[in-house]
Amino acid sequence: LDAPGAVIATSNKRDLVDATRDLRAAHGPVWVFDPQGIVDEEPSWWWNPLTYVVDEMKASILADVFTSAAREPGARTDAYFDPRGQQLLADMLLAAALAGRDLTQVYLWLTRPTDDEPAAILREHGFPLNAASVDEAVNMAEKQRGGVYGTAQKTVAFMTNRQAMTWVTPEANSGAITRRQFDPAEFVRGRGTLYSL
Repeated sequence: LDAPGAVIATSNKRDLVDATRDLRAAHGPVWVFDPQGIVDEEPSWWWNPLTYVVDEMKASILADVFTSAAREPGARTDAYFDPRGQQLLADMLLAAALAGRDLTQVYLWLTRPTDDEPAAILREHGFPLNAASVDEAVNMAEKQRGGVYGTAQKTVAFMTNRQAMTWVTPEANSGAITRRQFDPAEFVRGRGTLYSL
């Protein structure tokens, strides 16, 4: 409550939000991230994780986050398909970010293994090696291509959860309602509050 700037509060219970929300709202905007319905907060805003992806390194980091989160602890990995699937995912994330698309586009591309649009986007934006990587995956033998795309698709299976995706896409489940977009760079310079539940 005494913080002079932006505040990020994390909890797996609603008491923190209930006790401080109104008081923090007097200082700036309040953002409640509640994908599990802990405080029954309707998604009145959204955040685009792809705003973080500005180059191939950031895309690789985000792909690694998704891969690590999807992997069961102690699970065995395949020496070829796991790293190749992660690279394909990183390339798709970069292509979506460069084209101004959202995360759902990444999943759609992964369900269409012969779609060369991501490679064209990467090439157009000056990432020829990433484009070549996608081209290689698209042109693999069918069984090999299926394994690489299947590995990447398994990593982002969470994207089929419409409730979760509502928080990271502009229109998912919102109909005609226009929701504000969370901007991390703007947030840290202000006096708002983000409750991440």
